[in-house]
Amino acid sequence: MAWNADHSPDPDFDALINDDLRRHGIVTDQTPTNTAESTSTNTAENNILRAGIRPEFIVVRDGKPFVLYAGLLDLAHRVGLVGIETSLVQSPVGPHYTAIVHARASKLVPADGTLPDRVETYDGIGDANEANTNRIISVHQIRLAETRAKARALRDLTNVGVTALEELGGEGPSVGPISVVAGPAAQQWERQAVPVASSPDATRPTFAPSGPASDSASDKQRWLVLKLLNEQGLSAPPSSYETKAQAKDLIDSLIKKTYGGAR
Repeated sequence: MAWNADHSPDPDFDALINDDLRRHGIVTDQTPTNTAESTSTNTAENNILRAGIRPEFIVVRDGKPFVLYAGLLDLAHRVGLVGIETSLVQSPVGPHYTAIVHARASKLVPADGTLPDRVETYDGIGDANEANTNRIISVHQIRLAETRAKARALRDLTNVGVTALEELGGEGPSVGPISVVAGPAAQQWERQAVPVASSPDATRPTFAPSGPASDSASDKQRWLVLKLLNEQGLSAPPSSYETKAQAKDLIDSLIKKTYGGAR
């Protein structure tokens, strides 16, 4: 069984996650009262910030920082996420069974001088059962396993080595309020690397046109070419889809190969 992951918010499931966070006292918008505790985790937190995770998506549990799945997804969209596909490997068909989900995240990587535009894929496996989930969320094992699988794939895609909070299981201890303040390096990264979105496509990677602006292939055409090539395990030199006409011809050819001419 396989399906394309729906990244739209699920209010009911999100509410369960948020209730669980509040039950453990995990918040991110208050000033810490204990300077020593703040200092002990400052280095690890700033490392996460330097990776590009926004401060509001970082929490501390037992003195260790963790990233929220929402933060990984936010960063992934900023660094070229193409999409996420998930498949159910094992369904929890009865008590004490484990739900296992496989996730594959794809990222568009622009040409870097030595390699052409390409799509890279990252895989993750997530599991959920009665032993590694709390009592409230245990009835949603498949969705939690999917979230964990996607979190692991996105951690590889975004190069974030810190565990996602959603990957943790059990009841866990309570955690006091924290706040995270970005250091100079993280603030500089935010200024240089985070674009100001003026349109839905503003945060996608940009490509320098090689010919007249009106004749160059659009970003959407390039994305579709790379997606179709990746699906078929093929490659093509960037020069073969530099212009709109070239990209259109290549897209039409790839669609015919994949879908037999159906569009």
